[in-house]
Amino acid sequence: MIYDALERAHAIADANFTTDFDVLVTAKSLAGLDTSIRLYKRQMAELFADEEELPGLGVYGTTTTTHSPRGPSGSAHRDSQNNIVYDYYAVGDDPEILSQQVELAAEVLAGLFGKMLGGTEDILDAGAPENSILVQLSPVAQIEGSKNFERRVTVSGPVEDRDSGL
Repeated sequence: MIYDALERAHAIADANFTTDFDVLVTAKSLAGLDTSIRLYKRQMAELFADEEELPGLGVYGTTTTTHSPRGPSGSAHRDSQNNIVYDYYAVGDDPEILSQQVELAAEVLAGLFGKMLGGTEDILDAGAPENSILVQLSPVAQIEGSKNFERRVTVSGPVEDRDSGL
């Protein structure tokens, strides 16, 4: 169920996020954006926002819908639809550059859902239904007692997987 979908989402982010972000920033001819990340598995931004290694990207699951295993014991399968969240959090001293960085990160994160297919037979679909990926941007805000600003985006969507051999 959600374990396999989350592991796949994390692996895809680890393998693709920085490269895809670099390509997008170059295509937009922007400068000053930090395209590096520190990945946090099974953590939302509230858990890593105080870390020194930012920007950070949390990957976690929120809900799953499924059914009882179908088929004879030992060869039964169960399909699940899992909601996976990419949670990107960044800080910076220029609110304009920070906003651009977070907005482009959202584009990259939405694209990762399409990369989850292939490489494993367990993932049946990811972010495929029309308008199924939700992007939620926070407003840019100044960090209390600091000259720095913070901004966050969560990008969530469905990942359908199959557990077999049950």
